[in-house]
Amino acid sequence: QQQLIDLSRGLHDASGDRFAAVLGDAMERTAKLAGANRTLLQLLPADGLGSRFTWGERAPENGPSITAATAERREFRWTGMRIGRGEITQVRRLEDLPEEAEAERVILAERGVVSWLCVPIRAAGQTEAFQSFETTEEKVWDEEEVAGLQLMSELLGSTVLRHRTELALRESEEKFALAFRGHPDAMIIMDLETDEILECNDQWLREANRPSRTEVIGQRPWDFQFDLPEEYREIMRRVLRTEGRLPALEVPVTGRGGEQRTYLISAARIDLHGRTCVLANVHDLTSRKHLEQQLLHAQKMEAVGRLAGGVAHDYNNMLTVISGYSASLVCQLE
Repeated sequence: QQQLIDLSRGLHDASGDRFAAVLGDAMERTAKLAGANRTLLQLLPADGLGSRFTWGERAPENGPSITAATAERREFRWTGMRIGRGEITQVRRLEDLPEEAEAERVILAERGVVSWLCVPIRAAGQTEAFQSFETTEEKVWDEEEVAGLQLMSELLGSTVLRHRTELALRESEEKFALAFRGHPDAMIIMDLETDEILECNDQWLREANRPSRTEVIGQRPWDFQFDLPEEYREIMRRVLRTEGRLPALEVPVTGRGGEQRTYLISAARIDLHGRTCVLANVHDLTSRKHLEQQLLHAQKMEAVGRLAGGVAHDYNNMLTVISGYSASLVCQLE
């Protein structure tokens, strides 16, 4: 019990840069308690790409190694079936393994293993990982030892799974931050009730003509050049509260200098640390509107030109007839 308490306290600090060192110490402790020369902790994610942590003989001196182990997992089919069912596997001698475990026997023999204990680590009714203990001398683990090692393995497994989740979350946050800050459109995260800006990207700073985020965080978008008419603000709030999403809405905006601009705004309601917020995307349509107006003007001028050309052509036809008859009359009079 004291060993479990000490192990739990030690694993509490297994995060960040200390993860490998803390995990290495914990695996060394469990291996020594098991009387094993080597221990292996293998994660079993649904995609089949696991991480392996080893301590002991043939393991790096600077802590547990982390490697893909999918090839060996395909060979350990007999053991894998038992692990999947949550069954503990104890082998006193490799010769005790059944014929269908010949692949396991060969691989373990190459590592110099004599006795072997494999403990599944389960969560929510399914196996998430397992820890194995290998000895180079014959050994039998009694029920009390196996129960204690299983508890320790579960502590190790939960720590590693938590660390993997933290890494995945950090990676996801980094990807979002890169996409958010580097997006070509202006984007902000703001409080739905107070309109307070919580975060903005680089393009929004350029649109607002502000050099740094510190000048805009905590302010409202309307305090800068995004002077959105109040009726549009109310429409956006109502739609976001009821629907949770605001489809693309074309909005005319008057800048601080009096210039007229047009923005295409889309937004989604999100929950940020228990706070109801809005993730808004603001696309400037002003240049495109100017080009559309120029194109429309050019099309109008082209249409007028074609009309004038058609009218001139009709008049020319009539004048040709008049001129012909006039010439004929002149000839008759002469």
